[in-house]
Amino acid sequence: MAEPKKRWFGDFRAYEGKKIGWTQKSKQNPGGTGWKYEGGKWVQYKNGKKTGRTTKNRLGTTAISALDPKQTEKGRLKIAQKQKEKQSKGGGAANAATRTTNKSKPKATWKAMDKAGVLDKKTKKTTKPTSKSTVHTRHYKTGKALGVMTRSQRRAYDKEAAGRTFESEVAKHEKSSGHGKAHLRETKYKASLRKSNKNKLKTQQAALKAGKIEREEQEWGPGGQPSASKQLARMKKKKKPWHSYLKTNLGHSLL
Repeated sequence: MAEPKKRWFGDFRAYEGKKIGWTQKSKQNPGGTGWKYEGGKWVQYKNGKKTGRTTKNRLGTTAISALDPKQTEKGRLKIAQKQKEKQSKGGGAANAATRTTNKSKPKATWKAMDKAGVLDKKTKKTTKPTSKSTVHTRHYKTGKALGVMTRSQRRAYDKEAAGRTFESEVAKHEKSSGHGKAHLRETKYKASLRKSNKNKLKTQQAALKAGKIEREEQEWGPGGQPSASKQLARMKKKKKPWHSYLKTNLGHSLL
């Protein structure tokens, strides 16, 4: 590329003869030090002489790029020599040949080994692994999304659900109840759960009441502890009127 006619500040376009980081010691010694664009690549000069370093792009002219061995002739020769040594030892093309042969071989998968009859029958898993729940999984009872849970909570839910899902439970209830209303499948299932919960609560309350009566009968006798009003009525019957205490006290004082 020839030098552009119009240039602006920060123009990084490369053209023939362009210099980067060019320093010149004196007018008597015109040979400078820096990078010069020649023949479609950047060439490094030192005191007017080529150092042997070249790079295709401008990034290669930085100080860190000096670590790249490909920029010097010596480095390129060393790389070529190493490649020849690898090929002579069986690397390079020989390795490529082995890779192609390995591709043709069948992979040793569990399915292939099972087909060949290599696997021991005892080692085979008879039970299928249960499907793990996710954030979007609906609770198998309520139908609500589980959302974010801790690892222990999710493990506890998976253990409790034991592979059951909300959809499977709804289908199971529809089949067992035989209501025949496909558009109310989920509503009917939830209603049955509420009903069963109410029945469970009633039985629990009845058991608690029976246990309370039994404990009270041991302490208060048959019938259990009487109500507060009955206890007050009994106390009133037993209590003596206030003037009876006066009479006795007066009688004692007189004596």
